Amino acid sequence: MSIAIPVHGGTMKWNTTTTTYMSITEAKRLIFPKFNREFTDVTSLDSVDGIREFVPNLADPGELVIACNYSNAIFNTAHGYFTGKTLVYFQTTINLQDTETVAANWAFQGYVSPEVADGEIDGTLELMLNIRCTGAATFTNGS
Repeated sequence: MSIAIPVHGGTMKWNTTTTTYMSITEAKRLIFPKFNREFTDVTSLDSVDGIREFVPNLADPGELVIACNYSNAIFNTAHGYFTGKTLVYFQTTINLQDTETVAANWAFQGYVSPEVADGEIDGTLELMLNIRCTGAATFTNGS
């Protein structure tokens, strides 16, 4: 039997501190921090068989987007974070798995740039919370 974890029921939260997170209402998907590392080319004339050599360098947490159904409240909060150049803390929590009583979660931080997506005549308005991540992300196992 599959142990797939459904997305519905997970949560996206944010705040300007890590002590209390507030729900990002109307979020349409869960997002997770990315772990990308840059590599520096250290190939030299001594490289065996003319094969390039690399060493690990800085990691870049990248950029993420939280798609939400548009609401004035979410936009106003995000726009305030944007204009204030506020570092925002995020938490993604997934549903409980197997016998867990505490769900697994990812925590990360970044700067928000809100963007209202163009709307189609038969669609709904969406708000994209573009996040430029900074610093290290953490993962806490469910228990």
